Amino acid sequence: GSACLKVANDKFAIFLGANQTMAGALTLGFDSFIATSINVIPEYSVQIFETFRNNGEIDLAKIRRNQEVITKFMECILK
Repeated sequence: GSACLKVANDKFAIFLGANQTMAGALTLGFDSFIATSINVIPEYSVQIFETFRNNGEIDLAKIRRNQEVITKFMECILK
């Protein structure tokens, strides 16, 4: 995914489709996601995006908590 971002050079939107790596993907430069969890529990993804894009300090603990909820949710529905 990060290789695609480099090649796209801000000319194209590169969508990430992995629920479990949203928080990490934001640090790599992703800003577009297609993820099952967004359709079912959108509030956690929205909080990750809003917390990450905060102009002040990034609250990593809050981002991590929300990412853990998404990951556990996906593990449950994939069983």
